[in-house]
Amino acid sequence: MAIGTDAEEWWSGADEFAAAHTSGGEFTASLDTVEAHRHGPVAWAAVDATFESGERIRLTLVLLEELGGWRIVQSHGSTPS
Repeated sequence: MAIGTDAEEWWSGADEFAAAHTSGGEFTASLDTVEAHRHGPVAWAAVDATFESGERIRLTLVLLEELGGWRIVQSHGSTPS
């Protein structure tokens, strides 16, 4: 599941999740703060980032370790006012 910053941005299911995260094209962002924790094969993170345009975004992520790598299974984004 992915929840974006716009009221209409709510994607559920693997195909919709993948499309939501790959359809926007390339961008550059600076990671201002990253805090992550792990408990066995599950991890969660909070990220505060700034796009090259100056827009800020905050993300929370839930990740699952599979086959030697990490897969994002849930994300939520917000833009601070």
